[in-house]
Amino acid sequence: MFDQFKARADRIASDLNSSLSAILGGQSGMDSAFSSGDQEQGDNARQQMSAANFDAARFR
Repeated sequence: MFDQFKARADRIASDLNSSLSAILGGQSGMDSAFSSGDQEQGDNARQQMSAANFDAARFR
């Protein structure tokens, strides 16, 4: 009985390990996407600021 229990527990542990590895891979992909999106947003903001005419918006 103990051997059956151990085999079943080992199989469950292996399945959990596989699932957690898949979650970790997904989180890594999300981190990469967030990082590249953050960089792209900063680049776009700098580009728009360089094209803006801030002097025209002054009230003198």
